[in-house]
Amino acid sequence: MGSTRVAAPPPRNYGEEMRSTLQAQVDMAPELYASEAEYQPKYQDLNLANLERALLGTDDQRGLIAQYEEDLYPALSRIEADSLSKQRAADIGAVEQYGTRASAALRSAAGNQQIIDELGRQALEEVQAGQSLTPGELRQAQQSSRAAMSSRGLGMGNQAIADEVLRNYQLGRQRQAERRQFAGGVAGLQQQTGADPFMAILGRPSQAMGMGQGVAGAATGMAPGRQFNPLDPYAGSLYASNQQNEMAARQATAAGRSGVMGGGLSALGNIGAGLAIAGCWVAREVYGNENPRWIQFFIWKELEAPKWFSRAYDRFGERIASFIKDKPRLKNIIRNWMDSKIKG
Repeated sequence: MGSTRVAAPPPRNYGEEMRSTLQAQVDMAPELYASEAEYQPKYQDLNLANLERALLGTDDQRGLIAQYEEDLYPALSRIEADSLSKQRAADIGAVEQYGTRASAALRSAAGNQQIIDELGRQALEEVQAGQSLTPGELRQAQQSSRAAMSSRGLGMGNQAIADEVLRNYQLGRQRQAERRQFAGGVAGLQQQTGADPFMAILGRPSQAMGMGQGVAGAATGMAPGRQFNPLDPYAGSLYASNQQNEMAARQATAAGRSGVMGGGLSALGNIGAGLAIAGCWVAREVYGNENPRWIQFFIWKELEAPKWFSRAYDRFGERIASFIKDKPRLKNIIRNWMDSKIKG
């Protein structure tokens, strides 16, 4: 005898489930709206009152705002200021201790330390000289002025002296600008070829104010109005649960049926077919005594068939079996009908 097959529940229908869910929501919408219209304002008032008490406090208890302004913010500010001061002091100490060495090591590795040092020395001397002219520069300015005056026939008069002074002054200003430009270029070169030890000192944002951003987080947002949702997860879960329950029931029925059938077969082996299943003449005639399907039909008759059919079968079965004994076409029709009742 083949194993009892458990038929799976029919597949879920997306359209029918969505329509059913939507229709259920539409049917319940008036009652749901009435309930929300009555209670939602009350809950909003309650939330606002709770928020007000939390933020502003009561006669016996300070609110969050007062606690933050009077206790939390000053304490956080002191902690941050102390931490920042210690951190910057440590950074400056590290810069003082390692900054020069880091820059020198970088330039030494690049092979330009001596050049940078020499340029730095020259730039310092040039800047310190200011508008002063070297003896050669002073002599050049004087000779240039005297030559220009002599070519005009002015000789060493007052105008020639004034021109010489002016040229000296202009040349000094020009040299000062050139020296500053040179020193600036050397300073930039030193910066480009050295390390930047101050990167870790500045640019840290304050933390005290960030602590206050969550104070108003206790506010409860206004509850959004409900809306129709044919894809309601609760409905989908309900449909799936129903299908699983149906499948479990079918499996339990199949297990019970297999148990009964197994007991029937065992009984047949012990006390004989005639005594064990008396009154199943038609099924034995249709299927034959060697075919276990007549036992399956017997079990169906006893467990699932309508009571009126079971009583009529037991009463008239022997005469019907005798009548169809020599009528194969009629037995074939009855067999097909019995097969439809004992699927699998």
